[in-house]
Amino acid sequence: MQSYEWRGWRCCMTGGREGAPTTVFILGHGDTALLETLSVRFPSCRLIGVYPPDWNDSCTPWPAPGLRKKDRAFGGGASETLSFLVERLLPWARSLEPIPASGPQLMLAGYSLAGLTCLYGLYQGMPFGRFASLSGSLWYPGWTEYALRSTAPAAAQVYLSLGKDEPRSRHPLLRTVGEATETTVRVIRGQLAPGQVCFQWNEGGHFADYAARYERALRWAWGDMACVH
Repeated sequence: MQSYEWRGWRCCMTGGREGAPTTVFILGHGDTALLETLSVRFPSCRLIGVYPPDWNDSCTPWPAPGLRKKDRAFGGGASETLSFLVERLLPWARSLEPIPASGPQLMLAGYSLAGLTCLYGLYQGMPFGRFASLSGSLWYPGWTEYALRSTAPAAAQVYLSLGKDEPRSRHPLLRTVGEATETTVRVIRGQLAPGQVCFQWNEGGHFADYAARYERALRWAWGDMACVH
């Protein structure tokens, strides 16, 4: 893997055949094992793992109180994250590999708060043509209202998934994730053509078999072409 670091950001990029589709993952906690696993299952797909310096700040679209009284507040730094991807990460990656500057060969994917950030990026004029939010934290305060007043790019393709047990959380805010996700799906489907939006329910809760959930998103986006040497 090739690596890149900048002001607390750490990034890793796998290889891939020329002209291969490229997926940029926003990952937390230095999860390089996930990237390695997916690179084996999708050997022809170029994968880039991005590890933010601060998960709660880097993966939230605007400030909000912490989930519990003792938790620190969310910082709302997702705009800076998206700027880093466009202004720093992609130019670095394109200097090393034949990666397009924009379009359907580029996908932005993330899990939990990073999934929220990916959908936020959908509305920010990003160069990615595909977006994947896996168990996205769409319970986030103000998200549903934001989605209702926003418009997705006409050519975008969007994948969302959620665990069936996630809306059963004991936390009153977290349990709204099911309704918030379904509302978001309905809004995006109303703006894009049939076939451009996919929503899947998964078995289990928020942390159940998340590597397999990433794999489903990649198969939806790239199909078998990413699995051929």
